[in-house]
Order: sequence, then structure tokens, then C-alpha cells
Amino acid sequence: MEGCGILMEQIDIKIEGVNHPSHYAHRSGLDAIVWIDRYGMDFETGNCFKYLFRCGLKPGESEAKDTEKAKWYFRHESYKVKKTSCMLTWLEAKRRVYDRLAIAFGPPGKKDDGSEDWTKGGCDMPDAIETLNGFMDVEYDPEYQI
Repeated sequence: MEGCGILMEQIDIKIEGVNHPSHYAHRSGLDAIVWIDRYGMDFETGNCFKYLFRCGLKPGESEAKDTEKAKWYFRHESYKVKKTSCMLTWLEAKRRVYDRLAIAFGPPGKKDDGSEDWTKGGCDMPDAIETLNGFMDVEYDPEYQI
């Protein structure tokens, strides 16, 4: 399969603790890292994605803790965007980060027969998009240091 310039082989992935932990498994058969790479996410955006992707699935980590970690990375990346594009408002900076993540969490592409095409589109996680909507309430702190 080929998608977004990344050649991916459908293989039977053995779930194990290091390379393919179960909390990063997805019904498409693709791990979180594949989606992060597909959308060219930087460190902060990729971590925000990762924590929302696995939210509440990692043993010993609560959904609330994963959400707070994702929110921290969302906020930090928003500050970086604001700092590098000083003409942007705080809302515009957050929107840029939100948009990158919302595309990745959006619906998958469709094949001619109507079935899901995981080589196109997103990983189809509307709950993650709903959580991202809540992150848009993060207020600007002029004292925040990057």
C-alpha cells in the first residue's frame, strides 16, 4: 500500500511491549507512529497525537493523565507557533496546531467499494477531535517560557 509518499506493507504485526505495544494498536493495523510519520508531525504535535491516540489504553495510565499530557504538548506547540509567527493571535496559533491534529484524527479515505482506505485520510477518532475542541480553551500566559 502507498499513502502520502510512505510505502506501507500490510503485515501481521505481533503485539509486544516495545515495538508494537497494544495501547498503540488501531483497528487499521497501523500504530500511532505510522500516523505521526504520515502527517509529518513534529515532536510536540506527535506527542499530543500519541497521548490522544492511546488515551486510557496504556496499563497504569488514566485517561485523565493522558489527556493532560496531550494538552501540555498542545499548549507548548501553540506557544512555539505563536513565537515563530508573531503576527498570529493566540487563537490563530492554537487553530494551526488543532488543524494539523484534526486532519490526522479525521475520517479515513474510502475505496471504490465504500470500505475504509487507511492509506488515505485519518485514523477516524472523533473522541480525540472532541478532546481537541476542549484544548482550544487554553488561555494565553505571557509569562510562559519556551
